[in-house]
Amino acid sequence: MRSSPGSSIVLPKAGEGPVVYLIDGTTFVYRAHYAVKEFLSTSWGLPTKAIYVFTRMLLRVLRELQPEYLALCLDEKAPTFRHEAFRDYKAHRPPMPDELAVQIPYIREIAEALGVRVLSVPGYEADDLIATLATKLPNPVLIIAGDRDLFSLVSDRVYVWDPLRERIIDPAEVERRYGVPPEKMPELRALSGDASDNIPGVKGIGEKTAATLIRTFGSVEDLYARLSEVTPARVRRLLEEGRESAFLSRKLVELETSAPVPLALEEYRLREPDYSRLRELFVRLEFRKLLSELPPSRDLSGPVNEVAEIPPEVRETERVALWVSEGEGLFGRGSVSGVALALPGAVFLLPPEGLTALRDLFSREDCVCVVYDFKNLCHLMGEAPEFSGEVFDVRLAAWLLDPIRKGYELEELAAERLGVRMSPDPDRGGMAERARALLELYPLLRESLSEAGLERLLFEVEVPLAPVLFRMERTGIRVDRDYLREWSGRLREELRTLEEEAFRLAGEPFNLRSGRELSRILFQKLGLPRGKRTPKGTGYSTDVEVLSELAPLHPLPRVLLRYRTVHKILSTYVEPLLRLADPATGRVHTTFHQTGTATGRLSSSDPNLQNIPVKGEEGQAMRRAFVAEEGWVLLSADYSQLELRLLAHFSGDENLRRAFAEGHDIHAATAAEIFGVSPGEVTPEMRRLAKVINFGIAYGMSPYGLSRELDIDFKQAKAFIERYFERYPGVKRYMEEVVAEARDKGFVKTILGRRRPIPGLFSREKGVREFAERTAINTPIQGSGADLVKLAMLAIDRRLREGRLRARLLLQVHDELLFEVPQEEVEEVSALVRKEMEEVYPLSVPLRVNLAVGKNWAEAKA
Repeated sequence: MRSSPGSSIVLPKAGEGPVVYLIDGTTFVYRAHYAVKEFLSTSWGLPTKAIYVFTRMLLRVLRELQPEYLALCLDEKAPTFRHEAFRDYKAHRPPMPDELAVQIPYIREIAEALGVRVLSVPGYEADDLIATLATKLPNPVLIIAGDRDLFSLVSDRVYVWDPLRERIIDPAEVERRYGVPPEKMPELRALSGDASDNIPGVKGIGEKTAATLIRTFGSVEDLYARLSEVTPARVRRLLEEGRESAFLSRKLVELETSAPVPLALEEYRLREPDYSRLRELFVRLEFRKLLSELPPSRDLSGPVNEVAEIPPEVRETERVALWVSEGEGLFGRGSVSGVALALPGAVFLLPPEGLTALRDLFSREDCVCVVYDFKNLCHLMGEAPEFSGEVFDVRLAAWLLDPIRKGYELEELAAERLGVRMSPDPDRGGMAERARALLELYPLLRESLSEAGLERLLFEVEVPLAPVLFRMERTGIRVDRDYLREWSGRLREELRTLEEEAFRLAGEPFNLRSGRELSRILFQKLGLPRGKRTPKGTGYSTDVEVLSELAPLHPLPRVLLRYRTVHKILSTYVEPLLRLADPATGRVHTTFHQTGTATGRLSSSDPNLQNIPVKGEEGQAMRRAFVAEEGWVLLSADYSQLELRLLAHFSGDENLRRAFAEGHDIHAATAAEIFGVSPGEVTPEMRRLAKVINFGIAYGMSPYGLSRELDIDFKQAKAFIERYFERYPGVKRYMEEVVAEARDKGFVKTILGRRRPIPGLFSREKGVREFAERTAINTPIQGSGADLVKLAMLAIDRRLREGRLRARLLLQVHDELLFEVPQEEVEEVSALVRKEMEEVYPLSVPLRVNLAVGKNWAEAKA
């Protein structure tokens, strides 16, 4: 025996010529499907777990065994001779799951692209194809399989390797485990049966008894010829009763060794992988890790022209890609360290100061400018260029096509789509590579956008929004630093007081921010009831939910809850605002992220102004810190119940639409419907419950979730939801239809056609599946809200600039826009903002906006 190159696997030495490797593909396809619980799918809904796991296994075989000859054997759908002999053969097995069946063609394609010969023959199982090759070829054979069906083939020339269990099966191993040599395995299985294949065997005869009988009599035929010699009598009686079953089972377990497969060794020589085809498949299947492991098919290096100014070719081209390398800058904004321009057939490098001269490019109607992160480019240019031609932002395009992936770095996109690996350093050559990559990515992404119906969303919403966000970031919002410093002092003093009170109640000092110490104090020292365990299972949880449940039992949990609230306000909001405020202007400049969410909503960071508290005293106190300049005011424009209005629009429910059309308080109207009272009889508590139900329904909340949210009995929550659907049947119908459509297409769409994949709908895990259903229900509503807010931002920005008004948009927080407006423009800007927001898109229900003005955000919060 000998080891395979690069592997510890011992190969058979007997036989003529090189080793032939035969893979039982069907077994491994099933194993791959059930190997891990995690559900995998593409963004367009194709389940991919079996494909991915199987591909990994096949790559491991190729890497570790380095085979010269290899065949992948698969079952066909057609019945075999075994089904004709025994109707119940494998009848207990459920049919192949649909989510697995759709993956088989891709598994075949990937194997073929890897250079592997794939075999399947109608009427024969994969085992028969393997048996034919193993017995007819004179070569040593290594069968890669996972069950004992093929053990009868094992000899000094044929071995079986199970890669998942890391074991080699040779003749000695078969005899040690089953008590018979390999060639007698069919005889043993004929008597003992095989539950996995529904082979009956002889009832009452187990594997050990069967092995003893075969060792004594040699075969099923000889056993029955000498049945009178069998002892004890009980076994003889069982054999007599199971005679017909034994001979049928012997026929079923017999491997066919004359399957119609090529027997010329060269038919199975491993071919060179088709990396182009593999890349195409991995891109379609969204196997980014596997894509990164493919060797680069080419590079993007080439001649580079260093120029001091823009050459004439650039001014005349119909398409140009622009890459800007960044250096260090202030407030997170980079400075320009170099500029690369790629045209078909040429690349030019400009000095940093050359960037300002490129503004004219964007004004050309006949030029396509391909860029990466248009908003950041505006910062580097120092202004948002007015563009008349097409600006194609590769980063935004990639996000629209796949909004649930984790990153959109150019290097990854180029590796996936182009098969290139770029230099990690964006030096002279690296800059040129990146510009060329942008130019080559353009037609590929443009075609994908067109196929998905996303071009208008890119060119009419996301790209035009980038300069708007740039201006918002550059303007920033002023904070009252004196107020924040004074509030910071009060919060620190309260933390000290709370800490001392916690020590007194616990009877000792301890670290209030240590979950382990809290657990010791609460559950060991004070003896309070323990709840859920920590996620890692190392102790008992002390999260907000647990502390809230313990608060009625002891004063310490109440102190801890308040301590956490105060500490979060101080560390998450107050201190970062003081630290990030521009010393010269007192303004903070957040960064808005267009590609940060799957729904299309904007997110922000440094500081995160999307997460500023709204409710309660802390919310009001926090918003007081944001102030207008002298002579200016803040204007808040907040959509009234935008998502519920969208729910009414999408669902078409007559009762819900009527309530909005007639200007009713939607929560009071829902309360009246659910509780069966007149609108005048609705109490504040009824309205509160109805408000939670309204928004809960919009977010696909389950009865369990509603019961926790309202702190009511599960049955009561279930009854509330059922009553809601009775009053608003269109909403229930909409929810069922949108989930069904998501299952069919793999994604949901917003009002502007934005897509969000919902892969978890196909998961076998109930919790994952239910979460996916809630996501499918809510995304068209939440994402459409984001669409409308973005449209409103674009319309208002355009009107402000056309009217040469000084008012400026500062923030977008969910359904609210915050403006800074000179006192003399308040009336005009308020009317303009209301008109553009309420008329932004034709819905079947009216849109309403609440406006409020104040010197600070708390006063301006409608």
